[in-house]
Parts: sequence; C-alpha cells; structure tokens
Amino acid sequence: MTAGPVLLIGMDAAEIAITERLMDSGRMPNLAALVAGGTSGSLVQRPTGLSAMVWPKWFEGGAAARWYFPKLWNPERMRLEWVTAASGAPRPFWEDLAGRGLRCAVFDVPQAPVREPGGDGLVVQGWQVHDLFERRTAPQRSWRRLAGRFGPPPLGPEAYGRRTAAELLQLREQALAATRQMGAIGEAMLSEESWDLFVLVFGAMHRAGHYLWDLGQLDQAMLGGEEKALLRSALDEVYEEADKALGRMLEAAPAGSRVMVFALHGMGPNNGWSERFQQIAGQAEATKAAGPRRPTALQRLKGVLPRSMVQRIMSSLPESSQRHLVPFLSRRLHDWSGTRWFALPSDLNGFLRVNLQGREAQGIVEPGPAFEALCEELCESFLRLEEVETGAPVVRAVERTDDFVPPDDPARPFLPDLLVNWQELATTSTAGVRFPSGGQVRWHRGERFLSGRSGNHRPIGWFAASGPGIAPGVIDGVHEIADMVPTVYHWLGQDAPASFRGRPIETLLPQRRALSIEREVMAGV
Repeated sequence: MTAGPVLLIGMDAAEIAITERLMDSGRMPNLAALVAGGTSGSLVQRPTGLSAMVWPKWFEGGAAARWYFPKLWNPERMRLEWVTAASGAPRPFWEDLAGRGLRCAVFDVPQAPVREPGGDGLVVQGWQVHDLFERRTAPQRSWRRLAGRFGPPPLGPEAYGRRTAAELLQLREQALAATRQMGAIGEAMLSEESWDLFVLVFGAMHRAGHYLWDLGQLDQAMLGGEEKALLRSALDEVYEEADKALGRMLEAAPAGSRVMVFALHGMGPNNGWSERFQQIAGQAEATKAAGPRRPTALQRLKGVLPRSMVQRIMSSLPESSQRHLVPFLSRRLHDWSGTRWFALPSDLNGFLRVNLQGREAQGIVEPGPAFEALCEELCESFLRLEEVETGAPVVRAVERTDDFVPPDDPARPFLPDLLVNWQELATTSTAGVRFPSGGQVRWHRGERFLSGRSGNHRPIGWFAASGPGIAPGVIDGVHEIADMVPTVYHWLGQDAPASFRGRPIETLLPQRRALSIEREVMAGV
C-alpha cells in the first residue's frame, strides 16, 4: 500500500442545489458530514458547450475527449459513425497507476474503456451507468462473480423517448435498486480487499435526473394522487439512496483514506433547445441553400414514421446494430457541393461544423479568411436568433472550439467548430424562433419533448474531499475538472504524467502549500 488509499466516489450529474437542500434538511447526512469535515468547491468543464466531454476529459487527465457524442462525425467518410470509449487509444489514469504497481478497482466510469488493469486490479463497465454502451469487466470472469453474489444489474439501456407514468415509476424503482446494489458492491469490495485507488460512480442518478426531474413531460391530468406523489419525490429518493450507499462505503473504507465525492456536471430543467436544434439549423440552411437537397434514408424514414417512433426503434436496437445502421443512414446528409456548414447531433447545446477543405473529404470552404468569415457569419446569425413573438434573444453565446482546443489536439478534427449556448428560456413557453434573415421555425406552445427528458445538464459540478491533511473549508472560485486527477496523483505519492493539462488543487495539498509559503517567507528574509 502506498500513500493512499484514495477513494473517488462519483455522483453522476448530481445537481448541487438538490444536494445542498437535502444536506440542509438532514436527508443526506453522510455527504453533509464529509463536507463539514473537509474541503469543498465547484467544478467546471471548458468549453461549457461540450458537456458530454466531461468524463473522458477527466479520466484522461484533462486531454480533450476523443468523443463528444456517441454519434461521431467522420470527416473522411462524411458521415456519422457510432463509437464508444473502446475506439481509438484512450488511456485512463488508472491504467498508468496500475502500471506503476498500484492496485486499482474502477466501477462504472462513464465512457471509459475496459482493459486488463494490470496486477490483480478490477475494472467494471456498464453495470449501472447512464451512458450504457457496453457491459464488460476485466478480468472477464468478474461479471459473473458479481452477478452471482449481488444479482443482475437493475438498470438497463436508456429508452430515449416519451414515457408513460408507469414507465417512470418503473425507472424510479430501477434507479433506487441500482444505487442500493452499487453501494452494497462498493461496501463489500472495500471491506474485503485492499486497494490503492478505488473509483465508483453512481450512474443511476444521471438517468433519474433526465427523466424524473419534474412532471412536465407527462399529462398530469391522467395521474392519480399516489402516482403523482411518488414521481414528485423520486429524484430526492435516489439522491438519499446514494447518500446511504456512500455512508456504507465510508464505514468500510480503511482508516487514513483520502476521499473525494464529486459530480463533474449538474442537472436542471430541460429547456428543450437540443430537441429543436435540427429544425432551427435546417431552416437556417434552407434560407441560403442553392437548391433542394436530397433527403437521406433516415430523413425519408422520418417522413413516414413519427419521430418518437424512430427514436424508440433506434434506442431499442443492440449497439452492434446501431454501429452499422447509423453510418448507413447518415451517409448522404447533404449535397456537399453546395453545403458550407451543417449541424451535428447534440444532447444540450447546438453543434455547428464548417465543410472545410482539407479536413472534410468533400469540403468546399477554404481555410483561412473564408473559414473565419463563415464562422463570424454563423456566430452573428445565431446570436440574433429571437423568440418569434416577443423578440427575446434565445442564444446566450456562441463559443469557438479553437479558443479551447489546440489545433494539434487529436480530437480537434472530429469536434464541431461552433458551440451554441442557449438562454434560460424553455421552448415549451415559446411558439417558435426567427432568424434575422426572416426565416422562422414554429411549433406548438407547451408541446412535450420527443426525448421524454424533463431534466438536462448544467455545466457546473462540485466536489467534497476529506482525509489526512485536508483542512475544513470552502474553496472560492471554480476549478477545472482537469485539476482533479493530478490531485489524486499527489495524494498517492506519484508524479502525474507530463501530458496532463490540469494542475493539483493547491488547497487539497497542505504539505505542498506549506513548503510554498515557507519558500516565500525565506525569500522575503
């Protein structure tokens, strides 16, 4: 055993406002005790428009993610391709630590690859994560052993689409069971074996946040009183269950452990702009298109089937089928000879990409001044997008990816060029939007979302750390999520790889801070 052990407990997409409310009311006592006895602070991912990058950026030590969304744009083939963290060559930090002789156990870090951890370590993926792409363990026999002892995983793949009250009640039961079960697994692993690094993420909190945030995506007139009461309290119950599981794991953890509980991003009401973005971008393209565009196979299918049915069909298919179907359906998105820019799939913000020469196989926009001019044109156009009846702006900011991701970053060729960040305005309270050019998109006010999601991400996360040498207090300001893993390396007495972009959080490193102060004092003398 080295200078650890270190426990990292993720509460995936747990909103700080809910955790604070439940801690204040005594309903999350274990997290409250950790916060009171340790150091806490806020986290942010930059650029904020790439919310789905948080986990890969975290486990790769701050490097930009290779995947911003499960449907990755392939510029060489001019189509979307279904990818997971198993693609490419990512190297999570625990693989580096295992290679140095540390014993690591990792449970359900979203989008992380599953490879032999080295030594007698353990990696479990897909047990109860929200982003369920694959279910695997390393060593392989561990899955059967865990299922035989604790039962099969209660949480399955996401059924993306509108839900009935009965389906949401079932999700409540699954989320509670999954969180309870993961706490039991964590407690057993900590009490029965010794680890230098122990990582466990409660993924059901993420799923619950998307669908159990509020009742806005249900016809409430059809709900009975008991159903309404259960659904209104469901998300709080999942948070409470996670706190109970946290308490069991802290009780089982070895004395002298350093613990960090964290959420890389939060959750809030779903304002629905990602639901409308393809419509909005399509209208913006249509106002300047040279002529009619040939529809893709997916667009023709949507013309026959309701969009909600298409989403249900796609989400219900096995991953292997989706891997083949997504590239086929997206192989002719546009007439590329006349397309200067296009929209990419997203789950929160709007993603815009330029059809750039030298990057896209059929690119038509020249690099340099032409590219810059088009980006400026798109920024101005979307920033002037307004609510159709009141004229209120609907876009808060448009971020340039190049301002945050270096041009030589391996991820840069696959990322969008512009990130559209929306105002705090719900599409359900509007009747549509209009562009400065005069084009507009309308919809029915109050129309429920095709995704069925009542909640969606917020960019601010949080952390609470406790253990030897960590003094109680609250850190002012906001730290990058890239700073977390270098802090862990310091706790373990290891030097972080030079490729890591983050820096240790000084407030959590009392010895280093004391040495720094001593040097300053001596320099003054």
